[in-house]
Amino acid sequence: MTTFDNITETDQEGTERQVTLEITATSIVRSTENQAWVGRLDATSVESLDRDKKMIGADSIVAHTSFGEITWSLKKGQDLFGALEDACK
Repeated sequence: MTTFDNITETDQEGTERQVTLEITATSIVRSTENQAWVGRLDATSVESLDRDKKMIGADSIVAHTSFGEITWSLKKGQDLFGALEDACK
């Protein structure tokens, strides 16, 4: 399992929240501080991934899922993108 902290997530409904992502071989677990909110996304529901790398500011990673788009924003997003690619193969 790989964990990424302090990620800004915007879900398919436009709700924005600060989350921690835990990526396993089969799922992506998204949780807020103290796990007040938890969302589990099956890795097989991710149809494709896009990455918008920015020189200044946060990188954006968009997961196109069977439920809609989820965007994660963070500085230096390459490690997260690689972990997502591995999990969603």
